[in-house]
Amino acid sequence: MSPLNPPLNKEDFFNSDWQDIFEKNEIKVGTRSHLRIVKKLENFQNNDNLREKAVFELLKVITAPIIVAEGKSEHFVDIFDNFTEEELSFLAEIVSEIPDPELQARIADILWIKKYPKNNCYQMAKLAINAYMESAKNLESAGLLNINSNDIEFNYLFYHCFQKIQRAWNLAYEINDETEKTKIIEHSKLLIERYRQVDSRLAANLMELLIENKLDDPTKYTAWAENNAKLAEANSEWYAARGYWELKAKWHKLEKNKQKEFSALILAAETYVKESEDYIKKEPKSYLGASTSMEGAYVAFRKIPDQTAKLRAEQCHKLLLEYQEKAYQEIVSKGIRYDLTQVIPYKQYEKQARETVEGKNFQDALFAIATLVNIQKISDLRATVEKCLKDDLLPLTLPYEMVNGQGKTVAEKAGIDFNTKENVEDSIKFKMNQDASLIYGIHAKTLIEPARDQITLKCDISLKGLLSLVKDQRFVPSGREYLFAKGLYAGFIGDFFTSTHLLIPQIENSVRHLLWQKGFIPSGYKNGIQNEHDLNKTLYRPEIKKIFDEDTLFTLQCLLVERSGCNLRNRMAHGLIDDREFQPGVMSYLWWLTLRLCCLPMPNYQDTPEKSNSLLKLAETFEDDPFFDEFVEAMANNRQKLEIEMANSDGEEIPAA
Repeated sequence: MSPLNPPLNKEDFFNSDWQDIFEKNEIKVGTRSHLRIVKKLENFQNNDNLREKAVFELLKVITAPIIVAEGKSEHFVDIFDNFTEEELSFLAEIVSEIPDPELQARIADILWIKKYPKNNCYQMAKLAINAYMESAKNLESAGLLNINSNDIEFNYLFYHCFQKIQRAWNLAYEINDETEKTKIIEHSKLLIERYRQVDSRLAANLMELLIENKLDDPTKYTAWAENNAKLAEANSEWYAARGYWELKAKWHKLEKNKQKEFSALILAAETYVKESEDYIKKEPKSYLGASTSMEGAYVAFRKIPDQTAKLRAEQCHKLLLEYQEKAYQEIVSKGIRYDLTQVIPYKQYEKQARETVEGKNFQDALFAIATLVNIQKISDLRATVEKCLKDDLLPLTLPYEMVNGQGKTVAEKAGIDFNTKENVEDSIKFKMNQDASLIYGIHAKTLIEPARDQITLKCDISLKGLLSLVKDQRFVPSGREYLFAKGLYAGFIGDFFTSTHLLIPQIENSVRHLLWQKGFIPSGYKNGIQNEHDLNKTLYRPEIKKIFDEDTLFTLQCLLVERSGCNLRNRMAHGLIDDREFQPGVMSYLWWLTLRLCCLPMPNYQDTPEKSNSLLKLAETFEDDPFFDEFVEAMANNRQKLEIEMANSDGEEIPAA
């Protein structure tokens, strides 16, 4: 906002026509407010009222960021870091008199987040809570007006109704105000009873809030959840059905009935199988979709500590391997790939990217963006470099150094001696990494970013929706779902600072997890110390080729650890990336690649654990034997002693037990 003298005051705000820019009775929620304000600013002329324009400039900043309902206030401090003391003082002056609860809630929330004013920030939190609840009631009323005439608008309004209630609850929890908590919970119970037959999704979301905080009798809602699950299945709404079965399982868990909990989880996992069958029944068949769903089934069944679930997991695994083989060609044929020797029609690609995700619901849009771009093929990169080597020797034959922003050498290649053919392969790989890094940035700016922007414009992005995406994916280890969802969410809203710092360590852990699942040990043992291997080692182990196809593996290496590539993992770990690099480009490509690994099956994940390590087969056979754990422990101790003796004799690093 441009500085004014004197600063903005209450009269400036209420003399502006901020309310008039909205249509009569229009609900000012989400991006709608922001877009209206942006449009208003575009219509200002140079000689217009500067103080009124300054009001709208500030409102534009206030309404732009997303305050995630599930998040805690400390997570949003940096988003509003640029507010000046004058601006905060102005907001504190007007907030209590703002007639619109949506805008009042947002401003009061910002003041609470910024702890301004210090002697009254607690009251800002309470004001935000009450304004959010009032906004939720308005959205509820508006939703009922659209219940028959416009299903899309109805769903949109009821979704935001829940978001306001959840944010109000989190604020009440932060300030530990029991009175406010009680009011929110009682209103939530009232809405569940009122709308569970009208909008089951709103009721289900509110139930999740009750379950999370153990605030109601579990037996009241299990039959309702089961009935909705069956209705959803009858309509082939597998995502919804899965959610209801899982909700039923959570209620049973709350009442400590494990048998019913596991039964409900098995039925939830079965929805993946039915969804997979649907992909094959329809024309044209989609083995890509079928294998993605079947992988979800396999992972979901494996998580359930029940013998029936384990048997189903094995059956799903066999089908998964069959579908993956047929799906690989689909993945290759769907995406777009650039030829660096041709002029790139950026606008054409941007239009194509937007159209690819346009009109799709959130789940289908995720799948569409994940397959939007083809992973760059090693064979294409090598062919381009070898052609360059053949046509124009000079660039590749000379020594070359890469330097960073501080002028320090970060990678180098020697010149090529064709008499001895030394360094030829090193030079080719060096140039392949450079070319690939350029392509990642182009893919991001011309395809990934337009598609991401289109999704955020048309879909309601939520942490909960992304949790549903990652929770039954093989690339995401159990217990890491929230971290992946948080990183993916940050990327969706363009916060690549957060997404990069969250996702790179999780990718590193996932690679170790996948190696371990294949029966290989991704850690070292030396002098009594066990060290986990990082990506600089795990991405070059021979066993990694049993997990990733060669093109995906090269992309991970170039993007994360190759000095002549992007080297994001090492540069981030050592604080070598400055603010400018966290812009759409390579960072959004990293986000997209993670989304792809979470959405799609791994086409080269063909060898089963039984083939790679026969002891794992033995372990499954005897896992219910009461003495088997003791046997495994004794065997591990003996092996460790033997390996230490061997290490002392040859001085090599020994894999950990």
